[in-house]
Amino acid sequence: MITVTVKLYANLVSMALPAVVARPGALRAGSPLQVEVPDGSTVADLADRLLANRNKVRVAFVNGRICPFDTLLAAQDEVGLFPAVGGG
Repeated sequence: MITVTVKLYANLVSMALPAVVARPGALRAGSPLQVEVPDGSTVADLADRLLANRNKVRVAFVNGRICPFDTLLAAQDEVGLFPAVGGG
């Protein structure tokens, strides 16, 4: 197992699974969350572990760089997950 730091943004916070987030109602957008995932996990695996619906994630950053969902995670990586963003 490895530990990564994850930040969920916008409405993804409300989709966090209670089994992973100890106090889902207390989680705020952009707050860091420590998550353990198996060695060899990808960004997609992490999103599946954290969220009720991974398909809502549109953009992922690992260590400050945009990345595809098949990016392998390493211990101490910092991951940001963002939904689609609309504007007016």
